[in-house]
Amino acid sequence: MLDRILIKNIASLFSIKASGLIIPLITVPYLVRTLGVEGYGYLGFSLAIIQYSILFVNYGFDLSATSSIAKLKNDKKAISKIFWSVITIRILASFLSLILILIISLHIPSLYEVIPIILSSFIMVIGTALFPQWLFQGKEQLGLISTARSVLQVLTIPLLFYFVNGHNDIWIAAIINGFPFLGIAIISMFIIRSRNWISWVKPSLEDIKKEYKDGWHIFISTAAINLYTSSVTVILGFLSGPVSVGYFVAADKLIKATLGVYGPVSNAFYPRINAAISVSKENAKKLIIQLSKIQIIVALFLSIGVYFFSDLVVQMLYGDEFKTTISLLKILCWLPIVICFSNILGIQIMIPFGYKKQFSKVLISSGVLSLLLLIPLVLLYGEFGAAYSVVITECIVTLLMYWSVCKNKILN
Repeated sequence: MLDRILIKNIASLFSIKASGLIIPLITVPYLVRTLGVEGYGYLGFSLAIIQYSILFVNYGFDLSATSSIAKLKNDKKAISKIFWSVITIRILASFLSLILILIISLHIPSLYEVIPIILSSFIMVIGTALFPQWLFQGKEQLGLISTARSVLQVLTIPLLFYFVNGHNDIWIAAIINGFPFLGIAIISMFIIRSRNWISWVKPSLEDIKKEYKDGWHIFISTAAINLYTSSVTVILGFLSGPVSVGYFVAADKLIKATLGVYGPVSNAFYPRINAAISVSKENAKKLIIQLSKIQIIVALFLSIGVYFFSDLVVQMLYGDEFKTTISLLKILCWLPIVICFSNILGIQIMIPFGYKKQFSKVLISSGVLSLLLLIPLVLLYGEFGAAYSVVITECIVTLLMYWSVCKNKILN
């Protein structure tokens, strides 16, 4: 099952995640020391707000469009319809999200205070709208685009060191963080054109409606996930202030870096599982079993490693000022293994086998529950309450997905 193309795509996706792991180990400590805990908290808060726009622009296309393209193989006309429909929706969504941010910020002082940072970060939204990763992933052609993205991420290091020199440079750090998003979007268009993957097809209203409908349940699901991911930082910022956000974001960055270690395996298997289902469900089940073995072993080592080495890592990267982050990491360290199980059950089983609606129901109910937990826990325990709410919510998500898979007898 692990053929040359699959291994190449895993390696390509891993190169992206590896740069996403290594680069923060260099840049985050510098930003923390240069901007201070409060300044870094403002940056983290602004980036969390931007995640709402990215969520809105992404919609559910990273999964729905990837799945459709994987099944279409080399049908250029059909793929072109999907491409232009999705790009159209994303561009419109990016403009709408910008207008909403500006309107809302006029009525919320804490948002208006950081609006220059938010607008500087909006380059990330534009880049997301124009970058069709779903096309490359669906075609299982991630090699060149992965290399280009890694190079762009590396280029942010000297830019941050040169241009970000103090607390007043938060907005510059935001622009530089968004540079790889826009850069990879431009490069991807050149690659698509050179490989002649698509032709111009004016997106019809029916085509746009179809893509919108296909991505709906996944969008609702990702929106629900956002309730207990990005919303944690936002609510923590509103209720506890930028210092608590600084401590929490520092821990969250490291956890997300560890999650990125096994993410490439999952992402590379996803289009292959979708393609296998259209031919044989038994072959798809074999792929899922193979994926599960790899992910679980890697995730278990990551969780244990974070727990035992959190003191050393935080001390090396952030210094004595961030001792609180050590305690937060010891709470969050079990996320890799918990999320590993929910990823297998949800992304690799429920969605490919056609249970998008049930998948979204699990995440919506979990997202609502997370808010009910998050607000009182943050009020009582600050950043520690935020960490506890994230872990509890992810455990609930995993249990509900397991129950749904068993109830619907998906793998029987």
